Amino acid sequence: MKHLYKMISGALLLAVCGMNATAQQLPNVGFDSDWVDCVPWTSNGNTKTKGTQPASWTVSNVIGMSGTGATQVANQVDGYNGSTYAVELVNTANQFKPSEIVPSYMSLGTTWATSTGLLTVKNKDGGTFGGISFTYKPDAISFYYKRSHGTGNATEQATVVAYLWKGTWSQADVPGNNASSSATKVEMTDRERNILGMATDQGGEVTKTDDAELIASLNYAITGDASDWTRFLQPLEYVSESTPAKFNVIIAANNYFSSTGMGAGNSITVDNVELIYYSRLSALSVNGTAVEGFASDVYSYTMSGTTLPTEEQIEATVMGRSAVKSVAIDSDAATVTITVTNSDVDVDGLKSHSYVLQYEKAPAKEGVDTNYDGYLNITMQEDPETLSTIAENDPATITITDYNDGTCDFLLPNLVLTTLEMELGDIKVENATVVKDGDGNATYSGTVEKMPLLDGGIIADVELSGTISAAGKVNMNINVMWILDEADRSADVPIYVTFTTDKVSGVNGVSVATSDTDAKVDVYTITGVKMMSGVAAADAVKSLDKGFYIMGNKKVVIR
Repeated sequence: MKHLYKMISGALLLAVCGMNATAQQLPNVGFDSDWVDCVPWTSNGNTKTKGTQPASWTVSNVIGMSGTGATQVANQVDGYNGSTYAVELVNTANQFKPSEIVPSYMSLGTTWATSTGLLTVKNKDGGTFGGISFTYKPDAISFYYKRSHGTGNATEQATVVAYLWKGTWSQADVPGNNASSSATKVEMTDRERNILGMATDQGGEVTKTDDAELIASLNYAITGDASDWTRFLQPLEYVSESTPAKFNVIIAANNYFSSTGMGAGNSITVDNVELIYYSRLSALSVNGTAVEGFASDVYSYTMSGTTLPTEEQIEATVMGRSAVKSVAIDSDAATVTITVTNSDVDVDGLKSHSYVLQYEKAPAKEGVDTNYDGYLNITMQEDPETLSTIAENDPATITITDYNDGTCDFLLPNLVLTTLEMELGDIKVENATVVKDGDGNATYSGTVEKMPLLDGGIIADVELSGTISAAGKVNMNINVMWILDEADRSADVPIYVTFTTDKVSGVNGVSVATSDTDAKVDVYTITGVKMMSGVAAADAVKSLDKGFYIMGNKKVVIR
């Protein structure tokens, strides 16, 4: 049996690991990690520093020409809600030539700028290239910001740009430094305008790899001022179902894609830049009718009637691109619970949200409980020819709750596989069928699919069949089919359980019945009640329910 335990523990480990998986977030989202020297990138290999920047991000500080005109446009300031740091981005006049305003922005890629001329500046361009490796599909971007305007342009927008892509874009002959006459040109990889399909002022031919594809993007203008911390939350627009490979986020204190109208002193202060993975519903219907008053942030609803819908009648639309939903129906509590889970946090910081539909509870059926003391005999079939005895005549008590409407509840509490020292737990078959004859005898039958046992370590189908005579003699077969692989039910491990009010002898002699003989036999239940007379063994095997029987002079199990 050791191989069975290994399969169970492995499956449980995989399930736990899957539940703990977390989606990819942005690095240093709160800017509280180390701030490092900013070494502005230039195409001619700058190594000089100008200011500092939060680790994993770059800011658009510039080095000028040989240090002349070097300008710092990003500052470290107090963070949101008592956090250590935030980034203040301020469009700043070049100290060498104040009429030239250096745009302030930050990026997960590499910032750059170019121009030629000393007194008359021309061929200006700049922006961002590259980004970070990224393979998830977030739904939105969130951060907190403050916004203010200086005296240069009181209506200038701030800009938030984000994009997911795969493959590579390359542009030839892009000038990437500030020079008096001629800037050094390079081949630039994954320039933002190339990925987003926008024209470029500087640079040559654009090429891309065969797999290059824009997957999602955001280009949003923030207008007005915000003296208090304000939350930014906007969704990404997906244009492809492909899996991304790279991601970039750009936040600018200006109209990022325009070089005109830039106002000195216009600023945006940013903190807690994070990705949102929705784990809520956008719509909910039951059997084609929308749930009254539904809202994605309302999680409890009162429903009319006592009839609960089936899982197939629940129509729930999830908001998150990577979110998954599950439906749980609790007939005792009269509830239907739809749970939506994603691999990282939603806007409220949670990864999972549950919507509960509360129906009216049906009046409880009044039943009569009867306890029967008796004995359990258990065998387990490890392979087609081998039955192992697990328990023999173990004392036990079952409870039958009879509702006098042709149904009952059957309970075998805390089933224990004795020789294996495994406590499977309660075997409960609700709404089992009861057929009574005129002499006071009763026949019982019922099934439960995918019953969790061993605290969920075992999932099994359970089939109940048996009789209780007018004299109170009980003969019950409880067949437990341990499901190892839902895709291959031939791998099920049968556990045969009988409960009788009298002891059964010779359980160790039980064999597996086959249908390959025409010998005539009499067939009895394991407690001695005759079922058939003078029938072919093969016909008996085909017609009898699963369980223990005496067939001729042999004790057999029908499986």
